Amino acid sequence: MTQASMTTDNLQNTMITVDAMKTANKQLKKTYESLQDEMLDLIDKSNELQESLSTSYDVPDDISESELDAELDALGEEMDFENEMTESGLGTPSYLESDQTTTDKLPAFIDEPEQTPAKIAE
Repeated sequence: MTQASMTTDNLQNTMITVDAMKTANKQLKKTYESLQDEMLDLIDKSNELQESLSTSYDVPDDISESELDAELDALGEEMDFENEMTESGLGTPSYLESDQTTTDKLPAFIDEPEQTPAKIAE
């Protein structure tokens, strides 16, 4: 009797283990398919990147790396200078600054008397 009970318990445990393995196998297959899809997407992106890197932009052969570096440095210095001017308040020229007194007035016409904003609102 005890041996039959143990055999039944072992069979139940085996069935539970088999069910767990089936469930795990299904989940692993889903994960594997998902990884394959992601890998194919990454391969496509990699191919696009390789294609864009291999594209020739018809850059003349007589341009040297040192000239390009110098131009990049000059652009960086120009950006730094503009940032410093903006931070110090000297960056915006007077002709670009808006004047509030001129925006409140309407243009004066030759045949009409000048009106103030208070008279217009009436």
